[in-house]
Order: sequence, then structure tokens, then C-alpha cells
Amino acid sequence: MKSKTLLCNRTVFFKDVTRLWPVWVIPILLLQLIFCLPFVSECMNALRYGSYYSDSGSEYTVIQQLQIQATDIVCDGGYVLLLAAFAIIPAIFVFQYLNQRRASFMVHSLPISRMTMFGSHFLAGYLMTCVPFLLVLVTAVLISWGNGLHVGGAFCGYFLETISISLFFYSLAVCLVMLSGNSIMSIIMYAVINCVVYVFKLLLDGMVGVFVYGGSSTTVDSFLGNRWVSWLTPVEQMNELVMLQSNDGEGTIPLRAMDGNALTGFHGESVGACALYLIPAVLLVGIALLLYRKRKIEKVDETLVFSWSKVVYRSVFCGCGSLLLTWLVYLLAYNLITWHQTYKSFFFVGCILILLGIVVCYLVCDMILEKTFFIWKQVSYKQMVIIAVVILLLFVSEKIQYENQVKQDAKEVKTVQLEFGGNHFTIEEEGKIDWILQFAKQIQRNGEDDVVNEAEWEKKYSENYSVAILDFKFKKDDGTAFSRSYPVLVDENKKELEELIQFLNEKDMLQSFLSSDNIKYSNVARIEWYDSSDSFSGEEMEELVNKQLYNAVMTDLQEGNIIISNAYDSNENPVVEEGKWLGDINIEYINYGTEKDDFVNYPYQNFRITENCRHTISVLKQMRNE
Repeated sequence: MKSKTLLCNRTVFFKDVTRLWPVWVIPILLLQLIFCLPFVSECMNALRYGSYYSDSGSEYTVIQQLQIQATDIVCDGGYVLLLAAFAIIPAIFVFQYLNQRRASFMVHSLPISRMTMFGSHFLAGYLMTCVPFLLVLVTAVLISWGNGLHVGGAFCGYFLETISISLFFYSLAVCLVMLSGNSIMSIIMYAVINCVVYVFKLLLDGMVGVFVYGGSSTTVDSFLGNRWVSWLTPVEQMNELVMLQSNDGEGTIPLRAMDGNALTGFHGESVGACALYLIPAVLLVGIALLLYRKRKIEKVDETLVFSWSKVVYRSVFCGCGSLLLTWLVYLLAYNLITWHQTYKSFFFVGCILILLGIVVCYLVCDMILEKTFFIWKQVSYKQMVIIAVVILLLFVSEKIQYENQVKQDAKEVKTVQLEFGGNHFTIEEEGKIDWILQFAKQIQRNGEDDVVNEAEWEKKYSENYSVAILDFKFKKDDGTAFSRSYPVLVDENKKELEELIQFLNEKDMLQSFLSSDNIKYSNVARIEWYDSSDSFSGEEMEELVNKQLYNAVMTDLQEGNIIISNAYDSNENPVVEEGKWLGDINIEYINYGTEKDDFVNYPYQNFRITENCRHTISVLKQMRNE
């Protein structure tokens, strides 16, 4: 007769909790050591010395230091990562019997419905996941109260976040356990699914950046700044949300309101955003239950127990694996695959390498799933072709999007940053942004016919060539940004570079160097001369002389005596005539850029001094005489 318990059987639940006591007791002890013991030590240190100095030199009171240490228990970045990593362990142990034929037959012969059995095991595993981390918060609250810091209201946010985050990751882990036929596969799938979107996007954009002219190196921040990539990478997204709750963005100074010795309230936006993951968590619970009821007992020996899950596994394996193999081939055989290739043809080389990578990864994937090397007669070549077509279409569409980014309307771009010739420029006016976008499009069209391999440049130009590097960063109104790095052959693009240099030397473009509103402090950092081994640093000059020299450089710049970011051809002739070169002056700017937007903050600018710079030369002669 079936049990009357609808969702949970008390006997099964307590059997799991008592039989698997190491799964939750050991984490409790470890987490107390990792998080709470250092907190106790810091509290004793604060009470002993009465104040605390940070690395930046700021002095904190005892209460402020306790506040920092209390919030850092959760907000130091390790809390969410440990919770996510730990969630798979209880899921594997409570449902371990599914991967053992004898145990599976025995459990399913009990007079308990599958729904009740699932609910009992699920609840036991969830408590094993959640309770160790909740006890960390309880201990932190008790320690804080014992040291005179009332954190009950503030830590309510942490409790709610821990409950929602642990439910999401545990539900995801249970779903994957239902799909796999052994514990190792469950762990691998769980690790992959948590970062697959980010990894695939990183590899895909990285490949496009390699095989398309103007590609720049990719960074973690550039992808996690993408809204969809961030939300589909829950480990990083939740970690950022929890850190947002208490930090100023740099992970140092808590933003919680202080009322005497109490931390008051919690960051509702952070808790609410974490709570949004309860929606997919509930859906994952439903999916896990459905998979549990549909899972056939006789499938215990298979790597993946559902046929459709094998298609998903092959797709993910081939997608990430083929791009990774292509990257490795590019690194190991750069000269071989780039020889006699222009950027236009090199993209097709990338497509061929990705296609070969898909074939290799598909065969390896089938060997893993079938547990044999002899899979030739079992391979679904139709499925392989479909996966290959989808991945190649994604690669081509990413390339088209990559090229079209610089073809968009100037109204969509908020700021353009350009680094060229040792100088940095920030462009915010719509008309000038439009000119820069048109210029970038022209350079991109010209560069597609350039050879990829730099060694071929020497062969083509008889080792007599000059290259100018143009680094662009475009920031859009929606907060996203994209970068381009164009290596431009000066002799082949003199006309375009001359237009750019003239554009950058217009008086209104030089205001960022001249305007005192954007500069809180300036210093002549270094002077070097081509006809002498002498060089001077700003620290060796008196403040008055330093200021005089800086003003002289700015005067020459305003009068047009200095050409900013000039380029030079293979014969060392300047693209824009500037006079005989005498030396360089490197000026350090502090807080350069508009304070309303921290998109740009350049510490140094390089000024090339020629015989036309009469004001600068006059001050330098005076310095030498002295």
C-alpha cells in the first residue's frame, strides 16, 4: 500500500540525514573555520588596538572595522562560489542509488510513490546544502552582537539570499544528476553548465577577433558586462549581486547605513535580484521531478540516460571543443596557417579549422558516451552535419555583427576613446563621433586586403615599412562597449592618417589637454633628447620650473607648434610636417577626463618637441643654463 505522505516521507528523510551525516557535518566545521574564525580574530584585533588603518591609509573606528569584517564574510567573493560548488555533493549522494542497479531496484520496490521518494530525498539534500551556510550567518550575528555591533536587520538580506541561491544551485544539480548515469559525469556537467554560456561567448568572440581585421583581445569584464551572458552565468551574477549589497564596487567599504552601533536594513535591489533566481529554481525542481519519474531503471549503466540529452551534450561539447581546438592550432601553427593569407581569406581558414574541430570533437564525444573506440557504424553523421552548420552559422553571424559594430549610427555611441602615437583622446560630440566612425570603417575596409603574417610585411616591403597602431574603444548609450585595434601601414594609408592627425590637432580637440576644468594636477614626468644622453624626471625639477615648462608646452600646443600623434613612413618622414625633432616631453595628468564619466582616465600624454616649439625651447634653454 502506498504511503499517505504526499510530498515527503519522514523515514526516508531522516534516513538520508543520519546516513549521510558527513556530507553536512564536515562542511559545517570547515565553513566555521573558513569564515567565522578569521572574523573572531579580527574582532579581537579591533578591540585591542582601537583603530585600524587600511592599505589606502584611511583610518577606521572599531565599529567601522567590525562592520567591514562582518559584511566581508559574505561579500568577499568566496561565499557564493563555495555554495555553488558544494550544491552538487548532496545531490549526488542522496540520489546515488539511481546509478546502482541493485539499489535502484530495491528503493523503487518500496511502497512509496516516486513523487514522495523524490520529495524526501530532495528536501534532505537541500537542507544539507543550505544549513551549513545559514549557520555561518548565525554565528556571525552572535559574534557581532557579542562585540557590540547589532547586525540582525542587515543580515536578513544575507539569509534570504542564501536560501534563494542555494535552492537554485541545488535544483540545477539535481536536474543534472537525473540526466547522468554516474557521479563523475554529474560533476562535469554541473561545472560546464554554470559557465558554458560565458565560455562559448568568450571563445566565439575570441575566434572572430583573431580571424577578422581589427580584432582586439577579449577580457572577462567585457563579457560579464553583457546582460544576457551575465544572467546566464549564475555563479558570477549572484556573486556580483551579493557584493553589490554591501560594497562600493571595489569590494572594500560597505555602503550599509550606520545607526549608532547597528547596521540597518539591507540592499533590496540585491536581494530582489537574487530572488529572481527562485523562478528558474522552481522550474528546475519540476523538471527534475519529471526526469525522475521518466527515468528508466535499466538505464543505470549508460553515461547519459535520455537520448535527447546526448544531443545537447554533443552540441555543447562540439561547440566549445571545436573553438578551443581552433585556438590551439592558431597558437601552435600561426606561421603555417597565416602564410599568404589576407584578412579576407583568413576568415575562411578559420571556418575550415572550426569544421575540422567539430568532426574531431563529435567523434571523441561519441566514444565517451558509448564507452568504446569502435563507434564508426554508430555515428549519426546527419546529426554531426546539423551541429556543424549551426556552429558555423553562429561564427559567421558573429563576424557580421563584429564588422557592423563600427557601421552604426553615431547617435548610439556615447564616447569614443582613441589611443594613437603615445597619446589618448576622448571624443564625446556627436559630429566628431560620426567622423571617427566613418574613419574606422574606411580603415577596416582598407585593412581587409592586408596580409596577416607580419613576416610577409617584411617580404612585401623589403623590410622597409612602418606601422601605426590605432586602438579604439567605443562606449554605447546602453553601457556596453566594444574595442578595435587596427595595425595600419603608414605608406599605404598616408591620406587617411593625415586626415586623422589634422582632425586630432583641431583646437577644440585639444581642449582636454588644455582645460583646467578636467585637470586637477599636472607634472612634467620626463624629458628625453635625441642628441644627448641626458634625461630629466619631474622629481628632479623644482616645482616652479616644472610649472613653467608645463605652461610653455601648453602654449605651443595652443598655437599649433606641436603636432599631436604624428605618424612616420618607412623613410621616417612625418605624415604631417612638424619641423626638426628635438626630443620628447612626457606629462603626467592626475584625474584627467570628465568627472561625470570615468570611462577614461589617462595618466600620461607624450608631446613631441620640434624646432617650432619656441616657448618650450626658451624654458629648456633657461633650465640648461641654470
